[in-house]
Amino acid sequence: SEKSPLFWEAYSRFGLKIVDFVVVDRKSRLPLFIVELDDHTHDGKKDKDLARDAMVRRAGLITLRFDVRRLPNKSEMDRALLQVLRKVASGSV
Repeated sequence: SEKSPLFWEAYSRFGLKIVDFVVVDRKSRLPLFIVELDDHTHDGKKDKDLARDAMVRRAGLITLRFDVRRLPNKSEMDRALLQVLRKVASGSV
């Protein structure tokens, strides 16, 4: 509830974060995982990305990252997505 101090604590950490894509369950519309497309703006910010990934994990989600300077081919993309979907299905976030 917005009246709870815990809500505002979580909001202060998450509320203004931006992600590239959120993959949601078609029926429930609940988020399944996050997709981040890393470009040159992520250079030298590995610690910041790792901290963000940890925050996303604490929320029960997985971050799937792709470096846009070396985009995967269809087979690599399928493999990465299948791996994340298996983790989501098994609940091992």
